[in-house]
Amino acid sequence: MARKSREWWQAEMNQAIASGSHGVRSALTTGRVNPWLGSIFLILLLLLTNRYFFLVSDSQILPGDSFSYVRIASAFPRLPISNSDIPPQHAQRFVVPYLVGGFSKLTHLPLEGSFRVFTIGAMLSIVSLLVRILRRLHGLLPLHSLWLLALLILNPYSFRIYIAAPYLLNDLFFQVGLTMLLLGLFEESILISLLGVLLAICSRQTGLLLIPPMLVWLIWLWPKTRKKAALCTGSAAIVITVIVYGVTSYVALQISGQLTSVAHVTGLLTWLRDSLSIKALIDFGLRGIIGLTFPIATLLGTLPKFSSIASWSREDHLRTGCLLGFAAMIAAQPILGGPAVTAHDITRLVLLGLTPLLIALAIFFSHTTSSQEFWQQAIPLFMVTVALGSLHHMYSFLGVGNGAERTTRFALVHFGCGALLFLALKALAKPARESPPPDVSQSDYGSAEVVV
Repeated sequence: MARKSREWWQAEMNQAIASGSHGVRSALTTGRVNPWLGSIFLILLLLLTNRYFFLVSDSQILPGDSFSYVRIASAFPRLPISNSDIPPQHAQRFVVPYLVGGFSKLTHLPLEGSFRVFTIGAMLSIVSLLVRILRRLHGLLPLHSLWLLALLILNPYSFRIYIAAPYLLNDLFFQVGLTMLLLGLFEESILISLLGVLLAICSRQTGLLLIPPMLVWLIWLWPKTRKKAALCTGSAAIVITVIVYGVTSYVALQISGQLTSVAHVTGLLTWLRDSLSIKALIDFGLRGIIGLTFPIATLLGTLPKFSSIASWSREDHLRTGCLLGFAAMIAAQPILGGPAVTAHDITRLVLLGLTPLLIALAIFFSHTTSSQEFWQQAIPLFMVTVALGSLHHMYSFLGVGNGAERTTRFALVHFGCGALLFLALKALAKPARESPPPDVSQSDYGSAEVVV
């Protein structure tokens, strides 16, 4: 009897797996995909293949920032003792870990568990905000949205590192604030824009660099009927960033006994003058771009299939320029820190600007002249290559270690998968006929879904 039960259970499981696989293949090949459901599936895939580090057993491989934020969270409801070992740049980001500490005390959940809860919440917030922005872009197919969301979720440096080491929570909340700001700018919402600015500047000092492209967007892209609202939003954003930066600098001074060093924006110049090494510079540059491998492969592989940029509307020109401006401003800080100050963190810090880059790529997608058939043929291979490229040598189940051999092997696999995607897109583009994409209205977007 027990044997028959096991056989029945195994048969039912095999049928369920086969049915689920058929549903996924059908969704990808017919284009009837709900990007939000697809995102949940990708996040679950990420959680199942990721490693999870702990403070005691994995202290030797955790990023140094982790311990600063844990000390701040542990001190709630007080601040850490004065002149502690917390660097000033970490102490100035006390708001988010302090809230985690308060949540832990209120719910009696262990501190590590509280960090993980906040991490999952931040990931879901970023994805949901991005989905909402993508829905506002006319001409964007559901397959395009799923493609862009996969570039975010399966990037080995966007979510994996924070699932493994949730103590670096400030980076994720900066991205939540950034994406919220972008949503507010798209929707011309004063409240959402200012909340995004507030959250970004509370999470990282990099929030200061969001103001210039934000002001350009407000001046040139908000309609004339909203000029007063644009002026109020820009002025309030400047006031908020100055006040928050001043208050957090004062708190950081009380905690660490010193102010944040300017070496984080002058380190590159100092290194070029005193310790220039071509090998180190190449390594620094490759680390800076490795996280952009698949977005670049996607753009270059489909570039001939976009309508002439000159024919774009004024709004799309300005939006793309501002989005690239956001990404450039965010990347500027770790680049200016140089190999001596930023070091291996260059990859993670550059990827803080991934969301605006993906929205800029979405604008390119909205002008594609490739048929829906092209994207249906391309997305299965894309999913395979980007999933393989996401298996980071340190943060996925493949193994833990930071040796040069393991790092080099992962880099070769990641760049190789990106090159394979580029070549496959070029090969698919040759026989494909150029035809305008079907008119997908916003209501159609919502109905084109399938249970994955």
